[in-house]
Amino acid sequence: MQTLTLIIAVAALIIAVVALYRTGGIRNLREQMDRISTKTEGAAKVTREATREAAKVTREAAKATREVAADALERVEQLVRGKPKTPATASKGNKPPTRDKAKIAPKKEPAAVETVTTGEEDLSVKH
Repeated sequence: MQTLTLIIAVAALIIAVVALYRTGGIRNLREQMDRISTKTEGAAKVTREATREAAKVTREAAKATREVAADALERVEQLVRGKPKTPATASKGNKPPTRDKAKIAPKKEPAAVETVTTGEEDLSVKH
């Protein structure tokens, strides 16, 4: 019985080796692996470049957004405090000059505000 099992195992091994060589053998497998590796490396390079470009665009957009937000906050601050910034302070972001050196503009009168009530919400309109 053991002899029969050995003969069947050797025959299966021979059939497997013949099938491997008929399909191209180990050399063909290595060539396929090399082609796949090359394609994968190319795709990885393209992906890295696209990611770098997207990060650059995102940084630029964030910078622009920060600048717009800073300008809006400066305007809100000016409206709340009622003090116009001097040109040196606005451009350089330094400490504001002392009261002696600053040219203080006269305060403007507040604009007339008309309130309209529509049941649920109040709408204020400046004239």
